[in-house]
Amino acid sequence: MLNILQATCDLFRPFISRDKDRYIQLRLQLQRAGMKVLTDEYIVRAYICAILCGILAAFFIYEVSKGTVLLVFALLLTSNPFIYDIMPPYYWTLIETASSFVVISYITFTTCLLIPGVKAGIRIGVIDQSLSHTVAFLYALSHGGAITILDMFRSLSEHRDIYGAAAEEFTKIVNDIEYFGTDLLTALSNAIRRSPSAEMRDFLEGLSSVLSSGGNIGAYLGSKSKYFHDNAMKQQRMFFETLGVMAEVYISTFVAGPLFLMTILVVLGLINPTSTKILYAIVYLIIPISTVTYLLLLNSLTGQGAKRIEIYKLDKYLNEFDNVPLREDTENEQKKVKKIRFYEKINKISTRLLHPIKWMQANPAHTLLISIPIGIIYLHYNLDRHIDFINLTSIWDFNTATLASIDKQLFTAMLIVVIPYVIFYELWHMRITKIDEQIPDFLKNLASMNESGMLLTDAIAFATHLKIGILHTEVRRMHNELSWGATLSEALKKFEYRIRTEMTTKIVYIIIKATETTSNIMNVLTIAATDAEVQKQLKKERKSEMFVYVFIIYIAYGVFLFIVYILAAFFLPSMPVASASANAGMPLIQLVDLDEYNVLLFHAAMIQGLCSGLVAGKMERGEISAGLKYSLFMMFTAYLVFITFF
Repeated sequence: MLNILQATCDLFRPFISRDKDRYIQLRLQLQRAGMKVLTDEYIVRAYICAILCGILAAFFIYEVSKGTVLLVFALLLTSNPFIYDIMPPYYWTLIETASSFVVISYITFTTCLLIPGVKAGIRIGVIDQSLSHTVAFLYALSHGGAITILDMFRSLSEHRDIYGAAAEEFTKIVNDIEYFGTDLLTALSNAIRRSPSAEMRDFLEGLSSVLSSGGNIGAYLGSKSKYFHDNAMKQQRMFFETLGVMAEVYISTFVAGPLFLMTILVVLGLINPTSTKILYAIVYLIIPISTVTYLLLLNSLTGQGAKRIEIYKLDKYLNEFDNVPLREDTENEQKKVKKIRFYEKINKISTRLLHPIKWMQANPAHTLLISIPIGIIYLHYNLDRHIDFINLTSIWDFNTATLASIDKQLFTAMLIVVIPYVIFYELWHMRITKIDEQIPDFLKNLASMNESGMLLTDAIAFATHLKIGILHTEVRRMHNELSWGATLSEALKKFEYRIRTEMTTKIVYIIIKATETTSNIMNVLTIAATDAEVQKQLKKERKSEMFVYVFIIYIAYGVFLFIVYILAAFFLPSMPVASASANAGMPLIQLVDLDEYNVLLFHAAMIQGLCSGLVAGKMERGEISAGLKYSLFMMFTAYLVFITFF
């Protein structure tokens, strides 16, 4: 398939290349979006996608509409009842099919051309978020007199997974110099042109001016580091305002909107029972799909970091002796190597079995390896006893008691799976929060002791006697490793590997790289402490601001649940009475299938609780996993409210 696509692109590329000036802006947007595709190839793909979508739309219209849309439109426009005689229906169908092909193809092609600009806009926020940490890293390295600006960029590019999208921009600069032979100023100029972030362009322009004039790079990086730290606070306040608007949009559109439609459809269902099909679509399709769309939109605003590389683990498995010639292994030695590898696997498994709590504390996702099989076993032994699947042949012709039993068992199984993960996730998050709160003070203490003339290794030893909370055990282990002969870099890498927080990784890497270039570590520790303090303040401010929005989502869901409860408990049960009292000759209200409506409203409350909780967690911490506890609380509340009906 890829070969066919590539051959098609090669066939039509010459026709696109004739009009390159028309797509200059698209080429720039592709570069700024980081999309690794040629401009003409992207245009050919857009044309192919547009044609395929147009064909599918035309086929759908031809099979389904049969010219009905144009006929109705023409009838409304002319008010002529003889509109059918003007042209046979077949020609109306052909016109409608051709029109749908043109319209859908044009919309698809235009959308494809807009995608690079949208992705470039998303990268702006991601780059700006990571720029303060990136500049702080460069500023720390600038205190080593023997390191050049290119070496700083190269060190940054080696760990772009740690420092994010801003470090990727410097990686492109290094690639221009090393692979294309470009000089530094030209590489900076190219980076200025292709970077989507105005803040990054301004920083690179200033850096280029300092380099070309022979100015003090350290002073410039220091002023920019302070500027970006202050600017991070302003950007976060703007982000809170945007998030506030997003919260209002979610409540009005994705909570109040479905509730309003559901109320109307419940009333209409008393007159026209076919309206319940729309109610099914709202509960089982519109609410989940709209929530997923909203979460993706939130993710584009907050950005999603790449998978973090653990620097200790990376160095641990380096093959440092690949070039050393080795003699061939004897058969006895090969057996010993196999035994060693076998015992390593056994030791790894036994450690997890003997210490499962520590294993799950290190990564909360490990709980799912245990809870999911338990949940499946629970469903296997309970569904077979309570459910007759013959009664579930149609969603519109089900056995209510059977479906209620399914709901109970599924909800119980979900609790079995999710509750352990939520517990260990919250414990893991509490640990990270405490560590991040202690890191700035720990670094300030090291900097003050180093300023008084104490070596960093001695300062770490002295820090074991300070009150540093949760860090005390890890600092003591780091001191023991240093006393046993480990180098400072090795001890710091192991320290980072044991703690494994985002802040610690960035700070430790700054200190390690700085110790390799300078013996005056005091300024570096001060820079690292300042950067850590800024991150700490940003997290505190976000936590306090997001509490309001989480509370608003709780209130909105409470209103949703209250209205749904009123409909199920008071409004619907009174309808059969009204039907019985109606005039037999003029039946105003149809008989109500109360069980069906109760199940639908119960599912609506449960699904809305799950979705609202996930959105609350995404807004609070930027992670969907943080919203599982809110989802469980909302769903459990809905379950307690509706349990009296089943």
